[in-house]
Amino acid sequence: MSQYNKWENGVFLTFDFPINDLKKYYSYKSPQNAYTVIRKYLVKNGFEALGDSDYRNYNIDKLQTLRLLNKFSKNNKWFPFCLDKLDIAPNLEKLDVSPQIKLLGDETFKNLKEKEYKQISKTEKNSNNTLSKKGKSHEDYLENLDLSEQLNLLIKLKEKIIKEKNINAEKRDKFNKLFEDMKREINKARDKKETYKELEEDNELEL
Repeated sequence: MSQYNKWENGVFLTFDFPINDLKKYYSYKSPQNAYTVIRKYLVKNGFEALGDSDYRNYNIDKLQTLRLLNKFSKNNKWFPFCLDKLDIAPNLEKLDVSPQIKLLGDETFKNLKEKEYKQISKTEKNSNNTLSKKGKSHEDYLENLDLSEQLNLLIKLKEKIIKEKNINAEKRDKFNKLFEDMKREINKARDKKETYKELEEDNELEL
């Protein structure tokens, strides 16, 4: 069988993008959109989409497929750096061409995206750490406030819960938990401070 006959029924194209590489080189916030970009390109060029990363074309051979992929790589610089595999298969064989495509990568683009990725990851990590600390420190935070400040915070929180008619269940549960935490702290302070009764009357707050 000639080389031409091996491909006479067309090609199967399969590829895989590791999600972390897509976040780094394509888009941190919308990595999965990369599959939409290449899908549109392949379908436009005669491929049938069998899945997010599996395509078939009955009217093309290996060399024509490589030309299409080379063209796509030049216009989408993220592509060479996001490949885990890229297989072109006729009826009788499968060929991983990802090493060839990866050689087309623009190193300047790669270094720039890696720098951006590190900065975004660092910012997100710091943000998560801050939220985590806030979530664990209700009692520590309250201890640093005098009773009047605690009462004011409790009033504002109670008003917020009442006003938020359309708040989802998860957020409402968080508000209610914080409300109960603060109320317990203030009740503890009631037993310790004689001024509590005066503050309670001034604020007209019923616990």
